[in-house]
Amino acid sequence: MLSYKFGSMEMGCCKRGGKNIPNASIASLGYSMAPTKMSMDMHMFGAMYALNDDITFAIMTSYIENEMKMKRHSDGSIKTMRSTGMGDTKLNVLTRL
Repeated sequence: MLSYKFGSMEMGCCKRGGKNIPNASIASLGYSMAPTKMSMDMHMFGAMYALNDDITFAIMTSYIENEMKMKRHSDGSIKTMRSTGMGDTKLNVLTRL
C-alpha cells in the first residue's frame, strides 16, 4: 500500500492566551525582529508491505516547506525566511500478538 497526504498551516502574529502580543513587547525582551506571518506545507509519503498474515512493515517520511515573515524593530523592514527539506522518517513493524 502506498499513501500521500498533504497538510497546510497558516499562522498570524504572536499570541499569549488568545491575545495578540504587540511588537513593542517582543522588542522589549531583546529580540531584534518579530514574526508577523508563518506558513507551512507538508507532503507526507507512506508505504506498507505485509510480509505475511502476522508481520507488516510500514515507513513514513515527509517533505516540509516553511516560510516566515519577520519585521525588524529598528527600521520596520520585512524580511522573509524560508526553509525546506525532509522531515523525520519513521519505520514500523506491526505484528499480531
